Amino acid sequence: MRIQNVACLLLWSAAVTILSLLRHPPGARALAALPGRDFMGHLGAYAVLCVLAIRAVGTGTFRSRLRVAAAAAAFGVLLELVQPLTGRAFEWSDVLADGLGVAIGLVLAIAVGRVRRTAMP
Repeated sequence: MRIQNVACLLLWSAAVTILSLLRHPPGARALAALPGRDFMGHLGAYAVLCVLAIRAVGTGTFRSRLRVAAAAAAFGVLLELVQPLTGRAFEWSDVLADGLGVAIGLVLAIAVGRVRRTAMP
């Protein structure tokens, strides 16, 4: 576990948490006109979160990477469950986007790991 990977994961997790719990995240009004912006934002945020989590934990087996991905998805569900306490609403579409983002992140982390292994002498 490299300290840089853990630091990146913690910073990204903090940013996702803050943006998920703020009643009016910065730039929300400017982005409101873009179709699908909320779904794509969740998708991208959780794909990055999953990749960073896998790199931070340094898992080598598929099963352990799957556990990390499940934890990232659970983190998304937890934030959705807490949102009503901050004046926001729980949305199943956000949970779906978070889960799809985690799946994309898992696939990317596995693919990058394979490329790295084949590129190393």
